[in-house]
Amino acid sequence: MLKKCLPIALLIFCPFLLSASGSWSQWRGDERDGKGSLGIEISASWDEREPELLWESDLIPSQDEGGFGSLVSDGERAYLSLVWHRDEPTETRTISSLFLRKFGARRVNLPPELVAKAEKARLALSPRLRGASLDEWIEKWIDENLDQRQKMTQGSLLTSRFKKGKLAFNLTDVDLLFSAKDRVFPNQDALDQWLAEQPFSLGMKEKISEAVPHTKRVADDVVVALDLSNGTTLW
Repeated sequence: MLKKCLPIALLIFCPFLLSASGSWSQWRGDERDGKGSLGIEISASWDEREPELLWESDLIPSQDEGGFGSLVSDGERAYLSLVWHRDEPTETRTISSLFLRKFGARRVNLPPELVAKAEKARLALSPRLRGASLDEWIEKWIDENLDQRQKMTQGSLLTSRFKKGKLAFNLTDVDLLFSAKDRVFPNQDALDQWLAEQPFSLGMKEKISEAVPHTKRVADDVVVALDLSNGTTLW
C-alpha cells in the first residue's frame, strides 16, 4: 500500500521567521497567529529569485498515515507530534470509515428531491457527452440547481458522479454500506455471508469482498525531533 508521507523542507528565510527568542514554541508560533519576528519582509513574488532550499527531511507520515500537525522549535531542533499508523494482519474484517472513503462510497448530502433530480440527470447522460462539453454541462447543472453552500460541500461529489455516468455507485448501495459502518466481522467467511444476504449486485458483492482490508490499523503516539540546521532525524 502506498503511504502518504511528506518531507519537511526548510527554505533559506525560515530561520528569520522564528520569534525574537529564536523559538517557535507552539502551534502557529508564540502568539498562535502564524507570524515570526517582526520587521522581516517576505517577497510577495518569487519570479526573479526563489528562496534557496537548505535541507529536506526524511519522509514523515501524514494525513491517513500520520495525521496533521504543526512543528514547534526551540531554535536548535524541530519537534513534530504524530499519530503514526501501521497496518497489521488480522482475521477480522471491518467496514471502516477509511475503507468507505477509499472505496469511493460517499453519501450525497442534499434534499431527497434534489438527489433524485441529480440521479435522473446522471442516468440520462449520453456516453457521447465527454471532455469539455461534459464539463460545461456539469458546471451549468450545478449552477442552476445548487446554492452556494451546496456547491462547496457537494459540488465535487456530484461532478465525480456525473463523470462516471452509469458506472457511479448506486446510492442505495452506498446507504447499505454505511449502515454497516464500523461493523467488525470475525473473519472473511462472515463478511461474505453478510454480503450474500444483502441486495447488492453480484459484481458489487465481489468488489466489496475483495476491497475490505485483511489488516487492522494500529496507532502509536510518536514525537520526532529534527536537527534544525540540516534536517537530520535525531530521534
